[in-house]
Amino acid sequence: HLSCEHAASPLMYLCLTGLWLMTVLLWMWVVARNREQALTLHRMIVIVPLVQTFSMAVQSKYWENLNDVGEEREWMRLLWYMTTSLFKGLQFGVLMILAKGWCIVRPDMSLPDRR
Repeated sequence: HLSCEHAASPLMYLCLTGLWLMTVLLWMWVVARNREQALTLHRMIVIVPLVQTFSMAVQSKYWENLNDVGEEREWMRLLWYMTTSLFKGLQFGVLMILAKGWCIVRPDMSLPDRR
């Protein structure tokens, strides 16, 4: 049911899910291996690729379903948008925390920084 343009989408997103899952597992292994030096920030960062892994899995299922059934399921598209938005928001938040130097050069964030 998918056009030639989208025929490879289910497989592509499935492969991307596997890559993101390997990234999550590698990050968790590195943090666990170096837990004496790992900061809270290192543990928080694992959430970003974890959400992206889930997002890729949802997108893979979305395209697979679209290929098999031939019609969109609105709840799957909504879940896809929600997980993608959550990933982008978390990624932005982590980058902002890194830019402020929290847990790198400063042990705490000031009250204005938290706002």
